[in-house]
Amino acid sequence: TIESVLSIIAGLLHLGQTQFVKVASDSGQDAAGIEDMEALEKTSSLLGVDVEKMKQALTQRIVVARGEEIKTELTVERATDARDALAKTIY
Repeated sequence: TIESVLSIIAGLLHLGQTQFVKVASDSGQDAAGIEDMEALEKTSSLLGVDVEKMKQALTQRIVVARGEEIKTELTVERATDARDALAKTIY
């Protein structure tokens, strides 16, 4: 429906406004964190996805090797690239 299309477009616009901040990861290296969780919640709601899965998709890279999941925290620059790639894919 037209409402679904408009919701996705609004979600894409909000996704593009998502900003990241440097946080310390468990390994002590710089990692990306979401600057404004309320904005991410709005984005997730408009796109119809779980907010935690959206956060994970934007701030972590998961590689599955031999049935084992390996999670890597992204830097702010890489998280920005992941956000832009996700928006482009949805578009």
